[in-house]
Amino acid sequence: MQPVGGANGRRKIVSTFVAVGCLLAVSVAVASLVGLRALKLNRELARASEAIRQLEGFVSALKDAETGQRGYLLTGEERYLGPYKGGEADAKRGAEELQRLVSSGDLPGNEVQRLSDLTMKKLAELEETIKARRERDPQAAIEVVRSGRGQVLMDEIRSVAGDLEARKQAEFGKASARVKETNVTRTITFTLTGLVNLAFLVWAYGRLSREMLQRDAAGTESERERELLATTLASIGDGVIVTDAQGDVMSLNREAERITGWGISEARGKKLIEVFKIENERTGQIPENPIDKVLRLGKVVGLANHTVLVRRDGSKVPIGDSGAPVRRGDGPVEGAVLVFRDVSEEREAQAAKERLASIVESADDAIISKTLDGTIVTWNGGAKRIFGYEAVEAIGQRITLLIPPERLDEEAHVLAQLRRGERVEHLETVRLTKDGRRLDVSLTVSPLKDEDGHVVGASKVLRDVTARKRAEKELMEARKQLELHAQKLEGAVTERTGELRATVAELESFCYSLSHDMRTPLRAIQSFSQLVLEEDGKKISRDSTGYLRKAISSAERMDQLIQDVLAFARLSRHEVNLEPVDVEGLLKEIIQERPELQPNKADIRIESPLLKVQGHVASLTQCVTNLLDNAVKFVAPSVKPHVRVYSERHNGRVKLCFEDNGIGIEKEAQLRLFDMFQRIHTGNEYEGTGIGLAIVRKSAERMGGEVGLESEAGRGSRFWVELAGVDS
Repeated sequence: MQPVGGANGRRKIVSTFVAVGCLLAVSVAVASLVGLRALKLNRELARASEAIRQLEGFVSALKDAETGQRGYLLTGEERYLGPYKGGEADAKRGAEELQRLVSSGDLPGNEVQRLSDLTMKKLAELEETIKARRERDPQAAIEVVRSGRGQVLMDEIRSVAGDLEARKQAEFGKASARVKETNVTRTITFTLTGLVNLAFLVWAYGRLSREMLQRDAAGTESERERELLATTLASIGDGVIVTDAQGDVMSLNREAERITGWGISEARGKKLIEVFKIENERTGQIPENPIDKVLRLGKVVGLANHTVLVRRDGSKVPIGDSGAPVRRGDGPVEGAVLVFRDVSEEREAQAAKERLASIVESADDAIISKTLDGTIVTWNGGAKRIFGYEAVEAIGQRITLLIPPERLDEEAHVLAQLRRGERVEHLETVRLTKDGRRLDVSLTVSPLKDEDGHVVGASKVLRDVTARKRAEKELMEARKQLELHAQKLEGAVTERTGELRATVAELESFCYSLSHDMRTPLRAIQSFSQLVLEEDGKKISRDSTGYLRKAISSAERMDQLIQDVLAFARLSRHEVNLEPVDVEGLLKEIIQERPELQPNKADIRIESPLLKVQGHVASLTQCVTNLLDNAVKFVAPSVKPHVRVYSERHNGRVKLCFEDNGIGIEKEAQLRLFDMFQRIHTGNEYEGTGIGLAIVRKSAERMGGEVGLESEAGRGSRFWVELAGVDS
């Protein structure tokens, strides 16, 4: 059947399209020439800008290095060398980039070479000062700086770099002006060609519309075919975009709308490059549009790998696609169809597979897969390191290659478990290396299943535990030796403990006997001296009576010293049982019994209520008595003692504090104050044996506590005893 319009109609359409094509070709040629000129000028502009940026960065890096050097020279602190080293590295890289710009013809070689030479001298000067500061003395480094050599070099570098930068700035300005002129020319050219094309298209439209009226009848059948095609395209899972011969979008199916983010009403009539924006996933470069390639070559083409589609909202999705020309029979290309799909899941799966393969290959353990008949399928680097076989030597061999003959039954047992879908975990066994060595290994075997869940093979993970086995054996031997040595040592300790206890008992008995024997003559000296003083005191000279009083006083101090030593020894003798102690009641009893603590002699203030402690009454009495005695004794002459006693709780423990208005204690003396025979004041104005605070320390330690003080000379002291508290 002859179509409406016949050969004459076809000739009209063909001639119209020829005219349109010629006009478009001329328009494209003109636009291309203008565009190529603009592209060339933009490249020149970019190269000038790059040269300026490199020069500025190079000078800035040298400044950073000089700033870090100055900071280190002034302070000697290593942290200032961080900016120096960073600036030095950036300066060297900048010099290399400038040499690259010389190679590309963007910078003059002689001046860049001069700049590089000056830079090397400047960096050497910075390194010299830092080395001088580190190895000799700060003054030597400062002298190098004061010489001005570094400033001269820096001024020369700035001068050369500034001249180059000024030259490139001038080139940049000229290139910018040319780019603006070219942009204006391009705009005028595009506007004129657009108007001409529009006028020509109006003429073509009038001519073609008359022809199309004659074809409306034939178009009804074509419309039905298009509807069928649209329904088909909407139902397939890939995205489909159809363009005309100029690359303008004619239709999108639903999947194409979903992937691109464009609706059909918004996309129709737009250039494909606006709707279907693609770029290389790794480099970001924009490849040739596939439809342009189809229209140019007239054949099916596909996208390169690693192509992503930039959706309308700016997000990116990896795709795979192909394009094909649309033509009637052997006629000319009338358009193109682009078929593409979202391959995100495929990419992720491939990436996960590659990551898994990398992990397996780099693992220290041997990871091997095999079929159910025992044939090795994969062999990782860990397997090579442990067993010595290359992958090409092992793959395809039977797994029995690694199993000693006497352990082949293990393989049958493992295969039986795998066929049941069971894992074999941490089986410790023995395997053979390529050179025949036997290795102790820990073996884990997991079944590999196909898509239907059937076991088709196994994955084996083998860890070399030879060193651990050897260590365990050595540890067992060492443990046996230690147990034997411990038994011998325990017997020796028991025997030595008995001997020490007997010795301590003998020393205690000797100590008490010695103290009794020493106190007897002291009491005689004291008694007879007192008797002579009372009966003959008026008959003898004043010097003699003074000597007698000194003898009596010395005897009393010696007797007190013996008693204090015995008290200290008793504190070390036995463990004590701790019980809740009412500290406030104990303090009041002590104050009531001792004349020197009465209100007319001392002002002792107890801040009630004092917290109870876990203590031993006798030990705590000795401790508190000595602290109160010290508080009222060591005050300035004619000053009435004031003592404040209070308690604090912290983390389940109680701190008893004794704060006085005494003469205080120097810092250097505080460290030895709680030791035996440590008297800070050796004159006669403050009597004492130097054992009181040692008794305080020993009493507190005996009850599981601690002692301490805070003091300042001339401003009083604060002694404290910390013991376990009693829950209320």
